[in-house]
Amino acid sequence: MPEDDQEFRMTYPCYFLYGNDGQSLQCNTVSNHECLCLFTSIEAVRAFHLVMDTQHHGPPKNVQVAVDTVSDYDSLIDRLKSGESDLAKAGIRHICIDPVPGQPVMYIGIREFITELPRG
Repeated sequence: MPEDDQEFRMTYPCYFLYGNDGQSLQCNTVSNHECLCLFTSIEAVRAFHLVMDTQHHGPPKNVQVAVDTVSDYDSLIDRLKSGESDLAKAGIRHICIDPVPGQPVMYIGIREFITELPRG
C-alpha cells in the first residue's frame, strides 16, 4: 500500500456503491485515473452518494443507497480478483478508498491492492 503519514487499515464490513443504473458499481476519477469506489463505512457511502446525487439531480428528496456489502478480507479479495479483468477492459485499473468530498482520497492499482492488502 502507498506510504503516507498514516497507516491504512481496512475495516469490515466494507461497501461498493451501485451506480445510478443499479447494475454497475460506482466509479470516480481521481488524478486522471478511473477508480472503482470502495467505502469503509456506510456513512462514507451516504456522504459520497449525497454529494453525487445533489450535483446531478438537485436537492435530495428520498435518498436510497444500494450497496454491495463485503463482510471480510476473503470476500473482498475474491470479488476484486473475479472482476479485475472486466474492470480492466472497461479502463478501470485503480480503486479509491472513501472518496468523500472534501477529504483526501487514497487510490491504488487494483492488482497492487489485492497483493498488498494485509489480511488482518
